[in-house]
Amino acid sequence: MAGLSVPYTDEAVAHSTCYVMPLIVDDESRRDGVRRFLREKHGVQTSLFYPAIHEFTAYRERFGEFSLPRSEHIARSEVTVPLFPEMDEPTQDRVVAALSEALAS
Repeated sequence: MAGLSVPYTDEAVAHSTCYVMPLIVDDESRRDGVRRFLREKHGVQTSLFYPAIHEFTAYRERFGEFSLPRSEHIARSEVTVPLFPEMDEPTQDRVVAALSEALAS
């Protein structure tokens, strides 16, 4: 889907716990708007799972401030969409359609 990346390959799913479905909004400045659109227009709840750990106060105090651009980009662009064992195909399709609409707006 244009504007969105999946951070692993199809083959990697066979070795995954599949407990969350993280996605990367390619333009990190759009992430919060995409989340808001999903929630307000489609009732799709999202989460943020992966902060840039090196930016936590405890790490900065111990190791100082430094930049890890890739980690920071992922932390600012990652969004986790619904994934659960009972999630049927119509629900999956609804989430995908809502994502597509959010990214097109």
